[in-house]
Amino acid sequence: EFIEGWNNIIEDAPRPSTELRMTQAGSKRYFVIWNGTDNSNQSVSSGIYYSVLQQNGKTIASKKMMLMK
Repeated sequence: EFIEGWNNIIEDAPRPSTELRMTQAGSKRYFVIWNGTDNSNQSVSSGIYYSVLQQNGKTIASKKMMLMK
């Protein structure tokens, strides 16, 4: 079953950096690609970020990421 939802990239601060729509690939896979920019399409700085998957306002999963330039 495909989980439709939003994936938020949050800076360690925590300040929302960007919001991404989930995309379905095949019958049981989904993915999000983040290009290292914020909602204004401005490049963000190197640092720690969190990917937070939400569905209907509830957090489903989260992962810590490091962006290095």
